[in-house]
Amino acid sequence: MIDKAFLSSDLFLLTLTVGLYCLGCAVYRRLRVPHPVLLTFVAVIVFLSAADIDYPRYKQATSALDFALGMSVVALGYLLYEQVEQLRGSLLPVGVATLAGCVTGVLSVVYIAMA
Repeated sequence: MIDKAFLSSDLFLLTLTVGLYCLGCAVYRRLRVPHPVLLTFVAVIVFLSAADIDYPRYKQATSALDFALGMSVVALGYLLYEQVEQLRGSLLPVGVATLAGCVTGVLSVVYIAMA
């Protein structure tokens, strides 16, 4: 039997998350099933439940990944800012798509939390 201390270690949880994402990407490319992020999300939840690892422990173990993803969002925002002249003609479609994405995100979180 695998030791719970190993399963809840920082290195294992971080590697698991990245590995599941890579596996999700491979499955998505091959089968065109749901997005790799969704597959990773579900797989991590199933693993944490099966291994009896609480979410605060997982969040602490993957904080480096969280930090790196936050930095990538800033980098993408900067690249978007550099393209602002090209986007001016498409302001309405971009604005509507952004608003729709925000509303969908908030509503999905609310309904998932209620479920």
